[in-house]
Amino acid sequence: MKRLSVYILLSIVFIACTAEHADNDLASLLSLQEQEQIAHLSKDVPLFLEMFHDTVCQIKNGTVSYHTKDEMSERFTRYFGMVEFIKWQDSHPPVITFSQDHTMAHILVQKRVELIVKDSASTIEKTDFAWTELWKKKQGRWKLYTVTSTDKPG
Repeated sequence: MKRLSVYILLSIVFIACTAEHADNDLASLLSLQEQEQIAHLSKDVPLFLEMFHDTVCQIKNGTVSYHTKDEMSERFTRYFGMVEFIKWQDSHPPVITFSQDHTMAHILVQKRVELIVKDSASTIEKTDFAWTELWKKKQGRWKLYTVTSTDKPG
């Protein structure tokens, strides 16, 4: 009877720790989603790149490509310099799914982006984006590894 009580108590502690671990991972990834938005709206390339793995895989327009952080820095510096964001917000809350061991997660994102391209006589571009982000947890930190993106002009 004593052995069964100890087993039950240990099971309860394990479940509580696992739930707390899951809550921390969820909170971390939601915070990183906020960081993405802040980085876009403030055009903060270093803040944006902080969350990336050393190499990021991008799947878009029928191609798979790999980019280093330096390449991503150049790319986003150029992009942020060409646009003025009006809106960069979720059209639906992100959907986050974890691997069983919580070392990987994927996030389904749907955003409404409205911006002005500086060279285009103040024309407002409105686009609905949907993308999947693949995150891996290394040494206790979540890093973005892959983005698969689609868009629909709105």
